[in-house]
Amino acid sequence: MNKFLFEMFVEAMETRQPIACTMEMTKQCNFRCLHCYITEKKPIFISSEKAINFIDQIVDMGCLYLTLTGGECLLHPDFNTIYKYAVKKGLIVSVFTNGSILTDENLNIFKLYPPKIIEITMYGYSNEMYELITKNKMFDVVKKNIISLKDNGINVMVKMFVMKENISDFEQIKRFAEECNVEFNFDFIIIDSAGSESLEHQINLDEIDNLKKISGRSFEFIEDEWHKAIKPLVANKLLKCGAGRINAHLSADNYLYMCETLYNWFISLDTFDFKTAWKSFDHYVNLEDSGKCRNCNKYKSCLNCSGRSLLFNGTTEINPVPFFCDLENKLSLK
Repeated sequence: MNKFLFEMFVEAMETRQPIACTMEMTKQCNFRCLHCYITEKKPIFISSEKAINFIDQIVDMGCLYLTLTGGECLLHPDFNTIYKYAVKKGLIVSVFTNGSILTDENLNIFKLYPPKIIEITMYGYSNEMYELITKNKMFDVVKKNIISLKDNGINVMVKMFVMKENISDFEQIKRFAEECNVEFNFDFIIIDSAGSESLEHQINLDEIDNLKKISGRSFEFIEDEWHKAIKPLVANKLLKCGAGRINAHLSADNYLYMCETLYNWFISLDTFDFKTAWKSFDHYVNLEDSGKCRNCNKYKSCLNCSGRSLLFNGTTEINPVPFFCDLENKLSLK
């Protein structure tokens, strides 16, 4: 991040300026992934009218970045219209997709109105692995679409969600991204409620340690310039990130959240406008941190947070989650 953007983001954190929003265009998805926290896959789509109204309101509030997501956002019947409108309004738009249903019309829109990036998650490096993870044999289609986007000058990132079943394909997917000369990223922490069956697919600590070796990436927390800059703003606060300060999330049923993991704090945009809804988040942003974790000497670097504590412990107070405690203890020994 260049100096100008860095200073802009820090100032936005200080003034609670919403500059980066996400819009869940639908809860529906054509995949049925083993690890996914969206289990019902309801055929709910945000209406074009509400999506465009949201875009108008966040632009008026000074928002710069919009991420379109789902479900599978390309399933939305008016995706191209909404996407084009957002770009023409001056928003810097990113698209999160599984890459399996890209059409020629989508491709043409992306060529005419280039996104900041299209992030495509790969779940394996064979049709067999795709069928196991997603219940769809879509590997060849996804691979072809990534190459097509790249060949047409579209900025693409290949992502992977690593779990017990597909960790063996990690190096092949990473190599594919390198061969395509596109950015590669991955995640391995399954976000779901405690006791959920999806957590059975979470890789264990030894597998995480192996992933660290084969990825060549350090998972340890580094207090970089960004964390140093926002430290005075979030010290002793419950929320230590951009949720409710610079970020907001709109669900497909038109509810505004600070973060989709903070599922119990939301407000309907059918009832209130964005400005009023955003203002209502003041209370949550200013909550003090009273959780048990605050006295832990590894708290600063731990991956636990208010949203994850809510999912695992049923409370937004940041209290210990055994998986994150064990993970931090293991990482701190390296």
